[in-house]
Parts: sequence; C-alpha cells; structure tokens
Amino acid sequence: MENNDQDCQDDHQVLPFPPEIFLGVCSYLEPSEVRSLRLCCKALANIGACCGFRCIVFHLHKPDFDKLLSIARHPIISKNVDTLIYEIANLVQMGRNPPYYSPEHYERLTMIRSLRRKVKRSEPNWIPDGVLDTIPITPIPFEHLQENYNRYKNAVKEQHHILSTKADLDLLEDVIPKLTGLKKIIVNDGYSISQIRQSPFDAFFAQAEPVNMQSLQAIMHGLSCSKIQLHSFEANQLHPSLINALFFAQITTSCKGLKSISLDFTGEDAYINRDDAPFILNTLQLVNHGALPKLLGSLPSLKHLCIIFDNVIRGLVHPYPFHSVVSPKSRWRNLREIRLDRIQAERPELSAFFELHRLTLERIHLHECALATTSWIKLLWQMKRTLKLKEIWITGDALGRFEEGEDCTHFNQNPDDTIQCWAFGWPWSDRWCLAMDVANWFLLGTPCPLNPAEYWMHPDNDDATE
Repeated sequence: MENNDQDCQDDHQVLPFPPEIFLGVCSYLEPSEVRSLRLCCKALANIGACCGFRCIVFHLHKPDFDKLLSIARHPIISKNVDTLIYEIANLVQMGRNPPYYSPEHYERLTMIRSLRRKVKRSEPNWIPDGVLDTIPITPIPFEHLQENYNRYKNAVKEQHHILSTKADLDLLEDVIPKLTGLKKIIVNDGYSISQIRQSPFDAFFAQAEPVNMQSLQAIMHGLSCSKIQLHSFEANQLHPSLINALFFAQITTSCKGLKSISLDFTGEDAYINRDDAPFILNTLQLVNHGALPKLLGSLPSLKHLCIIFDNVIRGLVHPYPFHSVVSPKSRWRNLREIRLDRIQAERPELSAFFELHRLTLERIHLHECALATTSWIKLLWQMKRTLKLKEIWITGDALGRFEEGEDCTHFNQNPDDTIQCWAFGWPWSDRWCLAMDVANWFLLGTPCPLNPAEYWMHPDNDDATE
C-alpha cells in the first residue's frame, strides 16, 4: 500500500478523499471495473494502474507479447503486477514440415466433439452458422472450413517464428526484471482450462502441445536476469521430458526463495493407448533418476508442495515411488500443505514424513496413491493420532494390503486375498464418496468409515450389495 500511495500522491488534491480510500475501494472491484476508472482523470488513472493489473495473462501470440511489453514499460503498472500467467497454447506440430496439419487432417479433426464444442463457444470462429449443429456429427466440408483453416495456419506460422527466433526468451528477459512486484508465475498449456480463460486459439480444431523446455527456459531466463524473489511457481501439463536435472537446476537457480511449487507432469503419456505402455515406463525411469527430491530439497522455504502425475492409463497403473519424488528425510520447517498424485509408498515412510511435519501441516491431499504392502486403515489411524489438520482429502482409487491382525474376510471374496482397493471417490463431483466420510472422521470426529464390511454396504455406494 505504501508504494501505491506514493504513486498516487502527486494527484491526490483533485480527489475528494485520500488515495488510500480509493485504493481500498478498488480492492473490492473486478480488474475490468478498476481499469475503466482510468478514463475519468489522471489521479484515477494512476489508481487504476495500481489496482487494475495485478494479474496479467498472455499467450504465445504476438499481440499478447506487445501488450506485455507495454505493461512492463509503464512506470506504475509494472510495479503492481503480482501474478503472471503464461497460457502457452503451442499449436506448432514439432517435427513436421510444414508445422501445421494438412487440410485433410484438419477436416478429420472436426469430428472430435470436444474440439467442436470449443470452436462453437468462440467468437468469431469463421464457420458458417448451423454447420457445427449437424447431427449426426460428420466432417465439416472444406468449403465451410477454408477461412478457419487459413487463420489456423497463419497462427501456427506466427508461433513457429516466435519459437524458432527465440523471441519469447528475448521478451521475458526484457519484461520480467521490470515487474518488480511479481510474486507468482503460472504456466499452462493454454488448452486444458480454455473453458475458463478464453484463448485466441480456441477457434481452431487443434489441441495444444504439452508445455516444453523452451517455454519454461524463457521464464527461468527472465527470472535469472532479475532481482525478483518469486514466492510461487505453478506449471501444468508439463511434458515428461522435463523431469530432468537441467530444468530443475534452472528452477533452483532462479527461484531459491519459493514458498509454493506445483508441478503437473503429463504430455504424450496422457494421450496414448494401452499398447503403448513403454511410454509410461519411460516416465517412471525419469522419475527414478532422483532429480525431483534434489529440486525440492533445495527449496527450504516451501509452505505448499504439489506434485501431480497425470499420465496413468485406466487399467495400467504405474504409481511413482514416494522416495523418488520426495526424500523421506526432507524437512520443511514451514510446510503447511502437500498434494501428491499417483504415488506409491509404504505406511512407515509416509508416517515418518507426516511425523516430521506434524507441527506445521494443515492440509493433505493424496490422489490415486498406493501402499505397496501395507494398510490404508493403519496409515489413516496413525495420521489421525499424529496430525491436527484443517483439511484432508484421500481421493480416487487407493490400493493397499491388509496387514497381520486385520480382518479382510468382509472385503474380499477370497479370505486369502489381502489386497485393499478403496474407492475413495472425488468429492467435487460425487453425490457421496468415502473421501467425504474420511474427512468428516478426521475433522469432525464422526465414526471411522474404514470398516470393510460397512464400506460395501453404504446405501450410496454404486457397488453396494442388496
């Protein structure tokens, strides 16, 4: 607030109230509303510059690059940007010459329902009215598709030029050091969340490529050229090849003081079929090289830690070893929240990790995790006795095994079968799921829901017996 007051003080005499009053009011307005205030007078223009550009979103798109450069060169706006979101939406087909789809392939892509919905929501989309509403779905004839395809092709050529000339690296080298108030950077592929945030490429029948090394290098290079102490870094839809020591070393060098890190690895593995299991195993080998624990261990100030692997195929599960993601001996003195997806561990190593952080941990989310030879029942009882949490979610299908002394006769038809498979569910979409009962047990003291006999008899469980 002190910097904001200084930016506005030269013009406070034309306002009926001190600038800090207007700054406080603006904190309750939408950014677009605050920006509109800038049209009123010079004093409100400065106040709008302080409050209307906190979060800047840009794409791999020349007009967005020009906008970002203008923001970085503005004497007030540049100091008040605290979040930068890079929606890459890279449509360049790497390894292809030319780097875009042929007309025939593009026409076939018009059969994909998700792409049709995305294009239909976009204005303009250069598709004649009614063409996207035909039932049954058939390929859109090229005479209706020509204008859309030509604009797609031009967009890919523009992106290819940016990447081949490394214009993104040059831009962020210039821009990031000027954003002196920057605290958070988010990198997305620009497609997976396009329903929420509009992209200039939503009008095309094409899916974005996973986030690659060059785009992240541009971000890290910009940070390394600055004196900015970034607090939060989030990267989604990362290509599995980025699980390497070189990329992680760039994060360590550029973001030593990180308090929050979230890495979501996906990419080619997410789109393959069951016959392509070697790709999944390749990602597992990359994880097993041990680069992730070294990265996380080099960030001692972490409060929030999130590692997601979103490339496990239904029916072909290869959870990633906990010790290859987080060193069991690592300790963060201020760790408040942790989320791990598709991790395989044993009860003792998770218990030891939670014990190390029992004084600070407040939120835990484990999704689609597995215990190789140990029991979820025993682990969760240990966690409940050890931790004082504000939030806990155990979601998805969790594999484990009954340990000695546990009764599994009601859980499996074969009494010699010691496998546990808990369908915890997904509380943000399910009417009822076991995850909700576990959370209530931890936080509200309701009865423990981890009773194999009662679990299968829950009235809302799809697998309940009559």
